[in-house]
Formats: sequence, structure tokens, C-alpha cells
Amino acid sequence: MEVKLEELIILTAELLNDLIDQEGMPCDSIFNSTSVPTITLPEFLRRLHRYTHFSAECLVIAVIFIDRYNMAMDNFSLNNLNVHKTLLTAVLLAAKFQDDFYYDNKAF
Repeated sequence: MEVKLEELIILTAELLNDLIDQEGMPCDSIFNSTSVPTITLPEFLRRLHRYTHFSAECLVIAVIFIDRYNMAMDNFSLNNLNVHKTLLTAVLLAAKFQDDFYYDNKAF
């Protein structure tokens, strides 16, 4: 069964919003913004996809990365100030892991 990217964007945004509702306590983080961004998570993900063309698998991997980071860092809590930058970083890492192709030295 193939999941459409739009459905996955909505599910990812809902999952992150639920996590923020459950654990969204203020914290000092390198991902914190000075103010809460006005763009919603689904709009942010659509915009990010429009310019980067990441695959659907990247969203799943990004959520896993965010969950692992959240569990590993005791003083980190996903909240409205840091969710956009955290998601951007996780999608970037997931795209580098999943979508990037590279050439070895023999190709050059």
C-alpha cells in the first residue's frame, strides 16, 4: 500500500503536534527560535518539499531522528519554539542518509 506524501506530511505534523501537547515544556536548546513561527507544520513541510524534493521515506526517518534526539537529551523538550528547526535538521539528515547519491573516488 503506497502512502501519498501529502498524507504523510499531515500525519507527521499531527504526530509532532501531539508530542508538543504532551511534552512541550520550555527548554534551552540550540534549536530554539526567538518567537513562535507563524507557518504551520504542514505548510512548513510542504514548502520544504517544494524546494528540496525529499522522499516520503525521509519524513519517517526524520521522525525517528527527532524521537531519538528527544530521548537522548534529558534537557531537551520539543516545543513550538524549536519544532521547525528540529524538523528541518532531521529532514536534512534523513535526506542525506536516504536520498543522496555520491560518487566514489574512482568516478572522478
